[in-house]
Amino acid sequence: MKKTALLIALILVFCLAFSACDKKLPKKEAKTIEINSVEDLKKINNYLGDRYSLYTFELKKDLDLQGQNWTPIGSDNANSFRGVFNGNGHTISNLTIQGWNGYEFVESVPYSNAGLFGYIYGATIKDLNIKDFNISFIAESDYLHIGGLAGYAYGDNVISNISVSGQINIGTSFYYEQKSVLMQVTCEQMQYLGGIIGYAAGVLDLQSSAADAAISNYVASRGPKYDHWTGNFVYEKDENGKDTDKIQMEVTREFDSSYYPAQAFLGGAVGYVKGNGEHSQLLNIDCSAVITEVYAKSAYLGGLFGRANKSIINNASFSGELATRVFVKGVSGGIAGLLDDSRLTNSSVDDTTITLNVTGLEYQAYTTGGLVGYANDFSLIMNCAVNNTKILSDLPNRNMLNEINNFPVIGGIAGTVRDSSIFECEVNGGGVFRKNLSDIDINFIYTAGMVADLYGNSEVSECKSSFKAYTGSIARYSENIYVEKDGKRILRFVKKGFPKVYVGIDAYVQDGKLVVDVINDSGDVIGTFTYSNFVGNNIEEYSKNYFDENNERLIEEDGKVMTIDGVSYDGYERLTGMYKFEALDYKIDTVINIGKNDITIEEGWKRFTL
Repeated sequence: MKKTALLIALILVFCLAFSACDKKLPKKEAKTIEINSVEDLKKINNYLGDRYSLYTFELKKDLDLQGQNWTPIGSDNANSFRGVFNGNGHTISNLTIQGWNGYEFVESVPYSNAGLFGYIYGATIKDLNIKDFNISFIAESDYLHIGGLAGYAYGDNVISNISVSGQINIGTSFYYEQKSVLMQVTCEQMQYLGGIIGYAAGVLDLQSSAADAAISNYVASRGPKYDHWTGNFVYEKDENGKDTDKIQMEVTREFDSSYYPAQAFLGGAVGYVKGNGEHSQLLNIDCSAVITEVYAKSAYLGGLFGRANKSIINNASFSGELATRVFVKGVSGGIAGLLDDSRLTNSSVDDTTITLNVTGLEYQAYTTGGLVGYANDFSLIMNCAVNNTKILSDLPNRNMLNEINNFPVIGGIAGTVRDSSIFECEVNGGGVFRKNLSDIDINFIYTAGMVADLYGNSEVSECKSSFKAYTGSIARYSENIYVEKDGKRILRFVKKGFPKVYVGIDAYVQDGKLVVDVINDSGDVIGTFTYSNFVGNNIEEYSKNYFDENNERLIEEDGKVMTIDGVSYDGYERLTGMYKFEALDYKIDTVINIGKNDITIEEGWKRFTL
C-alpha cells in the first residue's frame, strides 16, 4: 500500500513539474499587428524566429525613414523574419543604412545581411513600395547579402507586388597591415547584391514586382592609410600629434586584384537565386538599373539576376546599363549573367548598354549576351527579344595573325550556351562596338548575332538576328560530347557549302570501346565504327577520335576517311547538337587590306536558305 502511495505521489510531482515547464515553453499563435509609425516598424525586430511565424504585420500608412540609420529586420537564421508583412500598397521611403557621405566611406557596418529586412525565412511580403532607399557602407563581413527589400531570403518565400527604387554602394573591405616594411593585403569577400533581394536560397516565389536601382561596389581599405607615392603608412594623429591606432577608411581606384572580392553576384532584382528542390518562380518582373561600378575577381552580373539556378523566369524585362571590372572571369547578360537548369520565356531587353572591363590580359574568360551571359545545364530560352542593345568593349582579341590572346565571347542572345536550347528568339539592332560607339568592331571574331560559343547537346531553332557582330548566327561550335551510362549525345556534321547535306553521329561507350553510329536524316543507323584508342573519362572530347579537324573529314580509327555504301565523308564541318536555322551564313572568301592607319576586311558571304 505504501509503495502504491509513493508511486502516485511521484507521478503527481512529475506531472506538476512537466506542467510547469510546459507553461514556460513558447507557443506559436496567430496574431495581427498594425504598423502605424516608424517605431512600430522597428518593433518587428521583437518578433523574430519560428515562434512568431504565424504573425501578420499590416502597414496602415506611408512611412518616411528620413534621418533614421536603419537597423534591418532580422539578422540571421535564428533571428529571422518568418511571418507575413502586408504593405497594403503603402510606401516606405528614405530607408538608409549609411556609412558614406557622398564621396568617401566614413563608417563601417557589421551587417552581413542588410535591407529593410536583413534575413527572412519562409516569409510572405506583399503589396509594398520602397522608395529612395540608400544602403551605402564599407562592409566588415566576408559574406555580404544586400537588397532593397531583403538581404538574405532562406527557404520558401513568397514576394509579390513589390516596387523598389534606390541605390546600393558597398565598399569592398580589405586590410592594410604593416609587417616590417612589407604591405599585406587581404580580401576574401563574397558579395550578393540585388535591387530587391541580395541572396535567395531555397524556393523563391517572386511575382509582379519592379526595381529601379543603382548598384555599385567600390574598392576601399580599412586600417592605416597607405600612401602609394611614398610607400608609407599614414596614421591618424591625436591631439598631441602622435599616431593613433584608430581605423581609417578610404576609397581607392587601385587595380590590384588582391583588393577585389573573390566573387560578386549582382542583379537589378536579385543577386543570386540558388534553387533547392523545386524551381523558383520569377514572374512578371520589370527592372531598370544602372550597375556600373562592379569590381571582383569573378563577377556574375545580370539586369535582373546575377545568377539564376533552378528558376522559371517568365515575362521579365530590363532596360539600363551594366558594367564590370574583373580580374579572372566575367559573366554578364541583359536578364541573367548565369542561367543554369532554368527556363527563360517571353522576356525582353531594351535599349541597354553592357560594358566589358578587365584589369589586364590576365583575365581567363569573359562571356556576355544580350539576354544571358552563359546558359548551362539544360536551360531553355524561348520567345524572347533583345532590342537596340549595345555591348561595348576594348578588350584584346585574337589578332589578324591568329596569335592567341584571351578574348571575349559575345552573342546577341547569349555569349555561351552549353547543353541548353534557344527557340524563337530575335535580336533587333544593336551590336558589338568599341567603347567610343564609333562602329561595329569586326576584329571581335568570337562575336555572333545569336550565340558566340555553342557546346554540348544544344539546340538553336527559329531565331533571327540583325545584331552587328563578326558572324551572323553562331561564332564557334564545340564537339564536346558527354558520354554517360544511360544516355547518348548526338553531333551533326554538315557538308561544306551544302547545309542540307549532313550526317549525325551518335557516340557512346560500350565494352570499354568508343562506338560511333552514323545516322542519316531519317534517324536510321547507316554505319557503325569502333575505336579502342581513346581515354574513357566520364567527360571527354571524343570527337577527336573520328573527326579530323585539320582536314575536315570523318575518319575511321586508322585515319582513313569514313566510307559508307560508296559515300566518302570528306569536307564536313561539325555542328554541335541539333540545329535548325532559317538561314546559315558561310564565309567563302576573305581579303585583308593593310593601309597606313588601319586594317580593313572585305569578306565574301554566301547565304543558304534552308
